[in-house]
Amino acid sequence: MDVMGIFWLVYCEAFAVALFLVARAFHKYLVMPRLCTAKATGTVTGYSRFVMGASGYAPPRVRYEAGGVEYVVRGPLYSSYRTVSRTAPWLSNRMTTPMVGSHKTDQVFRAHYDVNGVVGIKAPALEMFPVGAELDVFYDPLRPKLAYVERCPKLRWVFVLSLSLALACAVTGAALFAWMHGAYLANTYYVSPTGETVHIDQDFFSNEKIRKVDEDSFVVEDYGMAEDCLGSTSTARTWRVPCVRQRGGLARPVLPFGYPWWARTRPTRCGGAPVFRINHAILHVFDFTSCVNVFSQAELDLSSKSTKSFVASHARKAQGNIANRHGRFAPDSAFAGEIEAYFAGKRDFVGLSTDIAHFLADELGKADKLESSDLLVVDFEGDTSGRVGDVVASDIEAAAAADVASEAEEAAYEGRGTRYLALLLLASRQAFMHEVDDDGRSVHNEIARHYAILPGPAQKVASYALVEEGSLDVWFCDKERTIAGQRTMLIPEGLLQCSQEPSVREVIDTVTSVVADVAEQYGDSPTAGAVALSKAKAAIAETATDDDMISTEVVAEEAFADSDVMREKFEEAMGKAQVPEKVRAEPKATERAVRNHRIKTDTGIVVTFPSEYCDNPDYIEFTSEPDGLISISLRNIGKIENG
Repeated sequence: MDVMGIFWLVYCEAFAVALFLVARAFHKYLVMPRLCTAKATGTVTGYSRFVMGASGYAPPRVRYEAGGVEYVVRGPLYSSYRTVSRTAPWLSNRMTTPMVGSHKTDQVFRAHYDVNGVVGIKAPALEMFPVGAELDVFYDPLRPKLAYVERCPKLRWVFVLSLSLALACAVTGAALFAWMHGAYLANTYYVSPTGETVHIDQDFFSNEKIRKVDEDSFVVEDYGMAEDCLGSTSTARTWRVPCVRQRGGLARPVLPFGYPWWARTRPTRCGGAPVFRINHAILHVFDFTSCVNVFSQAELDLSSKSTKSFVASHARKAQGNIANRHGRFAPDSAFAGEIEAYFAGKRDFVGLSTDIAHFLADELGKADKLESSDLLVVDFEGDTSGRVGDVVASDIEAAAAADVASEAEEAAYEGRGTRYLALLLLASRQAFMHEVDDDGRSVHNEIARHYAILPGPAQKVASYALVEEGSLDVWFCDKERTIAGQRTMLIPEGLLQCSQEPSVREVIDTVTSVVADVAEQYGDSPTAGAVALSKAKAAIAETATDDDMISTEVVAEEAFADSDVMREKFEEAMGKAQVPEKVRAEPKATERAVRNHRIKTDTGIVVTFPSEYCDNPDYIEFTSEPDGLISISLRNIGKIENG
């Protein structure tokens, strides 16, 4: 059942109950004029503890007798209270207008006050109805406790308003629940040519696991294990189904794929947040400025929200970097055996991290340029799809910007996903900070330089590695260093001893560069390069979304569909660049990288447009003029905004 639907149902119904209670309390003012027909003389015995707003009027407590039994009622009450006050230290507390008989029986309480500015007191009831005064009380003969003093206040409007609002809240809560749960709305069906019928809820287009491809087809990812939110890893099966849209009916058909109701409404969220859990984290210090290395003997305190947020931000940023390069351990890699033993529970986290820290500290100490760094080792679980990099950048930046994890982040730490061991080399940087100094004679401020400032949560880390449990796939980023006189990449070549495949970023850069060069060299028009490059980006985004791969063959077919010569030249250049025909790619990260195409003219005009629009003359068209110049036409524009 939809969590948001239940929330709004409970919220609205609770508010409706509160309004019903208010209506019940004011119901007596609706029936008293009709039922209170008996009359008695009551005596003022005191005053209510509750004052009616700023008027200072505390209704008298009137005791009366009915059928030999004494009762107490508050009154007279008024429908509204209007007062005018003057305040000054020299004024005495008093009512400036006498309360004559008509004022006592009016429905509106009107009074003018002088109030002392030092000790202000408003007590009009003491003057209007002193203790011992006799007042008329009207009561119900059948229920003498139901009574009013002098005249019944016209407060029936409160009953009508609160009852109306209560009914409206009750109906609204039920309607919101029905709308979010999809129980009483006209359904939309997609029927495949094979007769399969799929019911589409209102949240269809916002659901990340049910993606609409175009007007007549969509992709459904079915999660087959109901234990996903309880800790087990789910398996996904994907269908791309061409369908014919139909509408009608209030029935709710069962999906032919056995798609569970909990996954259909919110398949990618467990506990309200993406799955991400930190199991262990530790920090080791390599301080080459003071020549002191500190190897921690205990893990970081993850009960600190700021520490947990810092670790999670850097781990997720590394996990979602499109520049990650993929690799596999060499058969003789010593580190592979250590990491495999750790995942099997044969090595402890602190001991393994300390061994890694000792190796890296020794190697970095031999570098021509010494850089103080901290080694952050994190054991975490995240991203149930099991794909490194499929992390939304806006989520990472939002989490990194906060010093304290939000409630959604807190819930996210309780999830389960694919397990990784992350090694992040956090390069220390210099920063200037203020210092407060007290020399015994005065307190003054100074500017001091600090040498061990960690990178902020929103900053990228240049050197890190992630090792996936089970497959032992390696994902890393690193930079070349000169160590012992040799240029080397410390993490993949020295520590991990793994292969080095090009990253998605490198593949995209190489492909786009080759496409542009081939199109400009062999194209038959000045616009061939821009058109071919935008087509290539659109093909990269499409293959990554559909197959989780970048296929250079598909890119060649799309970018150079009209020229066999350019396609052959492209394939030849890709072979020389040693780019594989298919490279594993994360759909979201890849789509963000090639979503738009940017061109700049020699006149200084810059145009950025979606890559898929390049071959659609309904939106943009490039034309070669007879004088050799190029015209760019932008069409079907409904609104222009200044960026």
